[in-house]
Amino acid sequence: MPAPTRREPGRGAYALRANPRSRAVFVIEAVYILLAAFTGFFLIGFLPLVLSVRAITAREQLGPFALAFTVVGFVVSVALAAHHHRL
Repeated sequence: MPAPTRREPGRGAYALRANPRSRAVFVIEAVYILLAAFTGFFLIGFLPLVLSVRAITAREQLGPFALAFTVVGFVVSVALAAHHHRL
């Protein structure tokens, strides 16, 4: 039986503190999408856009993904709101 591997001390704490702006973008944009899906009301995501640009300038690893998620989330929100109003 192989010996159990040891994790680096503090590695888990780093993972929780890494990419704070990007994680905020993912949460906020998900709320925007849910709002558009269930109410037909969509918000223009200035906050996620600003946070994702700040994440990129802070060289967060998830920064580019946060920006892409913001753009895709906006398009999805508009489509969901338009579909909701057509019904």
